[in-house]
Amino acid sequence: MENYDAISGVFDNYYLPQIEKIEKQLSMSYQRYFGNSKFYCNDQCKKTIISEILKYASEVCAYSLIDFYNFKKKNATSLSYALMNSSWKNLETMTEFNLRYPLVKEKLDIIINLCLERVSEVFEVLSTHEDDIIDFLGNFGPKKQKINVVNAFMGDYHKEHFVAVVKINDKKIVIKKRSITGERILDVFDKIFNLKLPKTKILSENLLIQEFVPYSPTPIENLPDYYFYFGFMGAIFTFLGAKDLHSGNVIATSEKPTFLDLEVPITQETSSYSLLKETLIFNCNEKKKVYGDIDLSSFSGGRTTEMGYSIAGKGTNDISISIISVTQNDQNIPFDGINPYEYANDFVRGFKEGYQKILTNKERLIAELGKISNYSYRFILRNTGFYGKYIHDLHLPVHMQDRQAFNDFLDLLVKKSKQNNDVVREEIDCLDKGIIPYFTTDFFGLSSQKIKESFLRRLEKQDSAFFSRELEYLSLFLWKAGKKLQLGNPKNHFHNNRIEAEIKRFSKFAIVQDKFRYGCLDLSVQDRVLDNRNDLYMFGLSLYFVYKMNYGKQVNDKIVKTVLEGKINKEVSGLVGYQSNLLLKHLFGLNEKEYISSEKIIKEEYGIVDFSNYGTALLILDKMYEDTGDDRYLSDIKFLGKIYVEKTNQENLTGLLHGYSGDIMTYIILGKYFSFDLMLGNVIECLYKEDGFFDENSLNWKDTRKGMKKNLSALSYGGPGIILSRLFLLCSLLNQPKTEDMFVELRVRLESDIRQGIEGILSKNREKYVDDTLVNGYSGALIVLYFTVKVGILEDTGLEERIFNYITTGVNLLQDSGWRCQGLDNLYTPCFFNGTMGITFTLWILSGKSSMEKALVDYIKNFHKK
Repeated sequence: MENYDAISGVFDNYYLPQIEKIEKQLSMSYQRYFGNSKFYCNDQCKKTIISEILKYASEVCAYSLIDFYNFKKKNATSLSYALMNSSWKNLETMTEFNLRYPLVKEKLDIIINLCLERVSEVFEVLSTHEDDIIDFLGNFGPKKQKINVVNAFMGDYHKEHFVAVVKINDKKIVIKKRSITGERILDVFDKIFNLKLPKTKILSENLLIQEFVPYSPTPIENLPDYYFYFGFMGAIFTFLGAKDLHSGNVIATSEKPTFLDLEVPITQETSSYSLLKETLIFNCNEKKKVYGDIDLSSFSGGRTTEMGYSIAGKGTNDISISIISVTQNDQNIPFDGINPYEYANDFVRGFKEGYQKILTNKERLIAELGKISNYSYRFILRNTGFYGKYIHDLHLPVHMQDRQAFNDFLDLLVKKSKQNNDVVREEIDCLDKGIIPYFTTDFFGLSSQKIKESFLRRLEKQDSAFFSRELEYLSLFLWKAGKKLQLGNPKNHFHNNRIEAEIKRFSKFAIVQDKFRYGCLDLSVQDRVLDNRNDLYMFGLSLYFVYKMNYGKQVNDKIVKTVLEGKINKEVSGLVGYQSNLLLKHLFGLNEKEYISSEKIIKEEYGIVDFSNYGTALLILDKMYEDTGDDRYLSDIKFLGKIYVEKTNQENLTGLLHGYSGDIMTYIILGKYFSFDLMLGNVIECLYKEDGFFDENSLNWKDTRKGMKKNLSALSYGGPGIILSRLFLLCSLLNQPKTEDMFVELRVRLESDIRQGIEGILSKNREKYVDDTLVNGYSGALIVLYFTVKVGILEDTGLEERIFNYITTGVNLLQDSGWRCQGLDNLYTPCFFNGTMGITFTLWILSGKSSMEKALVDYIKNFHKK
């Protein structure tokens, strides 16, 4: 038997009947398509085809074959791999296997027949268009041409579309059966900009042949030009609204990147905040469950490592299924070991030149694009990783043994899908056969003419303002280039009314059509640009702040619409999770349509139990229950409170968001719903533990996180956040019955902590803070000082005067200078707690003209008031 890598060492004798069937069918196909052709297939071609088909076959069978071997070994512990492999030649073994795994043979026959049909399709193209192909490659003379390799399964297997690579003599071509809209569109740009695209010949409206582009490393000295061209093409793809340009669709050559498969060349989408983001050129989309933290972008992706199933001990008695780390190298990185961000400025240069040339030639481009008649293209509903994982799991032994289990797993898609019935039926039909669903605009009945008209209208509207906006996002996508990034932006001229200027800038950046649609980079959450969601930490409070500034009904209506339709994070957190969405809607007078209980959100894993997550959630639930009296909030408070009491204090951390001060805040809240004395005991324990880390020299609490060399002075960690927790606790105690006779010692300690913390803040100038943001920097310190005075517990006019002098200095500095945010000072980051909108909000509060000041002061004063 011929050795085939796909099945070698995994009971290859099982496949003997299938190999015989494949060989027979291939012989018939050879005769049918090449009997009188100028082409013929040699033995190497035949082996390549069989090997590729067996790879698909093994994906159906392999796990069940191993599972069956382990089952047999239970009763015959000495059963060897060799003996088991030879037994597949016996009808008795095959029958027993088919009875135990009844779906394997059925699914195996289906996938092999589909593969054979695909091979026949490729043969038919070779036969029907042999003159075109020979002319494309160059005239070889009158003798028959040898086909050495046919790979009919490049990429994923789809029902009616394919990409195949064929080697004829010593030359390779690529056959693409799919929409050719992308190639026609790029041809327009090639004629005007001389892009030097791969040689292509269109054979019909859904069929073309193209030269095969091999990977070749780019010399170091050519890398600036490589990334300049990358940026130039990035501008074109942004103009078009192209999608799916992931690392597998780009190949590096010695001169430039070649974009291989433009299946989604345009979009009718007009509501995305960034069309550059949609391309997948950059690793800027949110992390998805299927791909985890993998970078699939064509710019910086290329070497992906993930955990996956694998077969260990092939050909041995210890053969088994294991989970290993699998590394895959795509060919989009032009030189091994380089850091693409080192060439960010070259990409920016190319992008700028690209869009300038596009705008100069826009009328001509639109006229030429208007001559293209067919505008159908691929319509991506889900990423192929999702479908691939689904097919993988369908072929696990548990599903191959039981048709009901197989169907139940398929039905999960029906139950969970938000797509229409036609889409779901097509998905189920494909997944049942073990192939990846593929949708086009034709499937949805979208008129090619209407697509074209809508597309051209969108291009007409794109101007320098559109590209300037995209350049803002490009800077966020390239943030890892750091301060080396040169955007050539004009210097800031700070307006007399900085607050108004910043809100106008934000609105210009964020409003797209009828809503606020924008992305933010917040490195305290993750290193990718995040899409707008109903959370308080990044987006929600920025919107509420603008709403409270009342810039007119039109703006406010857009904000309300944004919040009403906003996505949510289904996790427990009052900062970024579901509870923050509840409060945000509550602030706007909106109701959550379907309340999700915390128990349903958590399911199995509690996650990190600290103030940033559970504590802030409890803070919001307490507020919601107080305002509405809804028992669902009370139920969640008791559920989360019980978890908090049991799971917290596992690390000796100081600070508000993740440490003792956050625990103090949470226990104050829980004192309303659980034993007050018990919660107060927890508060006092946390208070004394945290004060044990106070440093007399710096007048700050030490940052006890591992590896921290510098003590942060911020809301998150350090003095400002700790002062705030002490302030809330002190007000809470003052609101208890007979407070004047109780807790005297505790009150003295709290007042001492507040005063010492204030002295620590007053001893630092602006440069001593890591940045100017609310959560980690200068603004957080200023706003805590302000509310400490406004609450009225200091009773020290001298100290209050020093505080107001410090605040006045801070306001002047923030009013008249550039802002430091997350170390990304040359980028625009309009998130709230960790960006420019929070700093703007600080200026508004400190101006004394804020409509929110009284409500916030009253909330602190009346905290835990009986």
